[in-house]
Parts: sequence; structure tokens; C-alpha cells
Amino acid sequence: AVDAIPVHLFNGVWGVLAAGLFAVPEHLVKVYGRDDHPGLFYSGDPKLLGVQLIGLVLIFVWVAVPMFGFFAFLDWMGWLRTTEEDEKMTFACAKDASTHEIDDEEDEEEGLDDDSSEDE
Repeated sequence: AVDAIPVHLFNGVWGVLAAGLFAVPEHLVKVYGRDDHPGLFYSGDPKLLGVQLIGLVLIFVWVAVPMFGFFAFLDWMGWLRTTEEDEKMTFACAKDASTHEIDDEEDEEEGLDDDSSEDE
């Protein structure tokens, strides 16, 4: 599994929300020359957090609209999924590979490892 959603989506959302929660007034002055809207935990002002939430919604829309079109096109062309035959072959290969891994582990436990005879 690629685990792209936990890495990119959740961490990206947290990064955007964290700015709205933890923006330090002193750091805002150093970077922007003003501290009008520090993070919620430093000022009690929810304005920056609200702007960050609106930004998240816009990012989701910005990504969802073109990706919906892209994936609809892939589906229309028949490129979104593999054939049922390819899926069955892939599952059979994966099952066969996992069986061999179990056999290899049993051989190592019993001392039947192929490399053990070369070391002597």
C-alpha cells in the first residue's frame, strides 16, 4: 500500500490547521511585520483559524474538481481498473509468493537454509 492519504492529506490538513492554532505573535511580527491575527491559543481570536479552514475547503475543491474529471476520463477509456483476469493472476501470484515466504521461514527454522552448506 502506498499510504498516500495519511502522509499527504492528513499531514497537510494538520499543517494548515496548526498555523491557525499556534501562530506566535512574535514570529508573525518577525516574518510579516505585524501580528494582527495570531493563532487561537495565543490570542483567543478564531479569525486566523477560520481563514485556514476556508483555505482547506478551497484546496479540497481545487483538487477534487480536476481529479474527478481525470478519473472519469480514465474510467471512460477503461484504464481505471485492470481486467478481472489480471486481478485473478495478481492475487494468485501474491498468494503463491506468500506461501513461498512461509516455506522459506520453516526451512530456516529447521536448518535447511541453502546458504548453510556453503559456509562449511
